[in-house]
Amino acid sequence: METNTKTTQPLWTYTLRLSMLVLLAWFLLCSCRKNNFSNEPQDAASFNVVNASPGPLTINFFLNNYLVNGPVLAYTQGSGYILATTGIRKFDATAGGSVKSLVTDTIELQKDKYYTIFISGPNTSLSTLVTEDDLSLPPSGKAKIRFIQLSPDGGTLGLGIKGGAVLFAVQAFKTVSQFIIIDPASYTFELKSNGSAIDESTADLMAGKIYTVWAGGLKEGIQTSSVQLQISMNN
Repeated sequence: METNTKTTQPLWTYTLRLSMLVLLAWFLLCSCRKNNFSNEPQDAASFNVVNASPGPLTINFFLNNYLVNGPVLAYTQGSGYILATTGIRKFDATAGGSVKSLVTDTIELQKDKYYTIFISGPNTSLSTLVTEDDLSLPPSGKAKIRFIQLSPDGGTLGLGIKGGAVLFAVQAFKTVSQFIIIDPASYTFELKSNGSAIDESTADLMAGKIYTVWAGGLKEGIQTSSVQLQISMNN
């Protein structure tokens, strides 16, 4: 008679093997997750790009030679804040549909900070202006506002409230004011040159919001790019 030499293993050995397999699967899953997350930026900043060059030119922009924006930016349009890894980055702006750089700059993006890159100057001679944007919230029940002079031939320009106070004294081209605190309300802002209003714009400022008012356009130019106020919200 043939003898059966197969031995029966205790139940606890199967339980141990199963536990080891579960532990191995969990370890591999955690390793995969760690590898996936390691590709995400650990330090990040945010930047916004605004086409402030008066005229028909539309703009694409690149960071370290990679196209960043979707639709091209026409005059007065902004991209909104875009997340980027920190460090020193090469920035290029090109005409829409082209990869030939029209203006190049090197910018340093720092962790948790916000920036706006204004493409300014005439279409034929672009330059950049990089601002660090203080997006800390205003006091409760208040708003924040700043003024930037971006009219290439506008000279020194100031900003005031129609029939009221002067908010910002005259500023030269590519000069950026500090943010100031303002009460939320409906305002008609006046752009002033040599003490006279040359343009006005009405906006409803809301509590908790942060605004940039900038002067763009040309004194000597077509009507669509005459010196005008532009008002945008930063948050």
